[in-house]
Amino acid sequence: MAQSVEPRSNKRDYSAAARGSGYARDRPLLLSHKGVALLQDPLYNKGIAFTGPERERFGLRGLLPPAQHSLQTQYERFMLRYREQESKIELGSATDLDLWHMLQSVKHRNRVLYYRILMENFQSMSHIIYTPTIGEVCQTWHHRWLSAGHKEMYFGLQDKGQMSSMVYNYPADEVDLVVVTDGSRVLGLGDLGINGAGICIGKLDLYIAAGGFDPARVMPVALDVGCDNEELRNDPYYFGERCTRLLGKEYYDFVDEFISAIHIRYPSALIHFEDFQTPKAQELLAKYRSKILCFNDDIQGTAAVALAAFLAYARGAEIPLDQLRLVCSGAGSSATGVLDLASKYLAQETGKPLEEIRKNFFVLDSKGLIGEGRSKLSEDKSRYISMGGDCLSLLETVKLVKPHILFGLSATKGIFTDEVLGELGKHHAKCLIMPMSNPTSRSECTIQAVAEAMGSKAVFASGSPFKDHFTEEGVVVTGNQCNNAFIFPGLVMGASLAWASRMTDQMLFAAAVRLSQCTTDEEIKRGQIFPRMEGIIGVTEKITAAVARCAVETSVATGGVHGLDWTAPDVIEKMRPYLWKPEYGTYIDYSWQRDNNQART
Repeated sequence: MAQSVEPRSNKRDYSAAARGSGYARDRPLLLSHKGVALLQDPLYNKGIAFTGPERERFGLRGLLPPAQHSLQTQYERFMLRYREQESKIELGSATDLDLWHMLQSVKHRNRVLYYRILMENFQSMSHIIYTPTIGEVCQTWHHRWLSAGHKEMYFGLQDKGQMSSMVYNYPADEVDLVVVTDGSRVLGLGDLGINGAGICIGKLDLYIAAGGFDPARVMPVALDVGCDNEELRNDPYYFGERCTRLLGKEYYDFVDEFISAIHIRYPSALIHFEDFQTPKAQELLAKYRSKILCFNDDIQGTAAVALAAFLAYARGAEIPLDQLRLVCSGAGSSATGVLDLASKYLAQETGKPLEEIRKNFFVLDSKGLIGEGRSKLSEDKSRYISMGGDCLSLLETVKLVKPHILFGLSATKGIFTDEVLGELGKHHAKCLIMPMSNPTSRSECTIQAVAEAMGSKAVFASGSPFKDHFTEEGVVVTGNQCNNAFIFPGLVMGASLAWASRMTDQMLFAAAVRLSQCTTDEEIKRGQIFPRMEGIIGVTEKITAAVARCAVETSVATGGVHGLDWTAPDVIEKMRPYLWKPEYGTYIDYSWQRDNNQART
């Protein structure tokens, strides 16, 4: 039977005993395994970086070559091979998937080295470990899965009633973050069933590399509740349930049992919902967000990073917030999540009624503009019924509205046509164009199309990565990536370090505002509204501190780790020891404790 999830109180026990010791840099690690078992554990394996005394202490002599290389040398050796593989891509003899496999081979052996590589090369590797490459990985996950390489968990239909005991099979005594999917809407690729596990693993790589989460304290999960993708379901190598998806009360009871099981063993873990189908994503977030510390990146993360883009653009274009007009192509959970968060923030900041702010937002679904006279609308769509004609095309809507911002989460490739972009450029000195759909194959337009249609009038921000584009006239259109990775690592780390009881809109506002402040006025005027990805760790630290401070000031957190003063000017420096870094730690042989326990039994 599923256990009901009780509301999470910010007055609960936040003692060390309740939360565990937590991560702290420079704390020695107690290891109870030696020899080959240690070399096969990617969390703690150092490879030939093990020192002489460590090799003696942990039974490694003879199991490694005699040379002792530093982490830096290991990094440099890998990067030589990686650059060789990149050059093959330019020649057409390799693909991004080959780079993904190359990185995974390191991850499966040595997590410290793997995350050192990612942190040093986040700008160039984020699209390899996450979107768009991870989409292709997930489509063929059942062919690429390596049981020895990952430590994800699967909860299936046959596990109903057993989850609270199953969760103790996970090899971590303490977990701060759980990323879970049911695979029902992976990126823009539809239902991938249990193959969605890959998206959780990729997402956690970003949390660790950009946010400072300890890889030993995270947990990727795939909920296998069936699959409605008949082709995938009938693939002889697919390893999920070969049935259509669980629906209705049975589905929500299944999810409830899973969340209860997580909170039995890991009561302070944040649960991140990833790539759930729109109706389920909305209902799950509405059900749990006031009860537990949870987060939906597709709805809340996308909304916060988009709001940051709106604020930076408005600042550069000198447009009052209550006058921003926006046309949105797409009306799914991600799109309406953006509109809901943005309208709430603009109403709060300007003092205007929420309904008045929403009159400046024009939304198109598969039928066209949602206008007066449309019936049988969902609640989230009905908030954005416009005064314009119902079912107008995108071009007709742009002509009518003359928006400052054209925003897309439609998963429809090329829907921002040259004609639409050309019309948009007729009405303002600068317009913000945001094709947000992932992967690149679903993007509403390319940066090349925007540059050719609008030239210097365009400010471009996309969900998938695009390089800066130079027109023949010498105009540079900056390829801003409106990447959720700018938001969710700092947002969730801030909530975790402050020991927040839930994720509130005010915390999302704090993250969006802080992100919008990470670019200067001069950069914004040049068309750069987001920082470069290579600076993401510094951005994340600023957002972490801003979110933690907001959580404390709004009384949804107790203050968190070691009583940090989140208002102090040096708080970022003081919180850094609690952010994981890819460094080899000091190991203490704890096998005697294991041997004593075995002797007693």
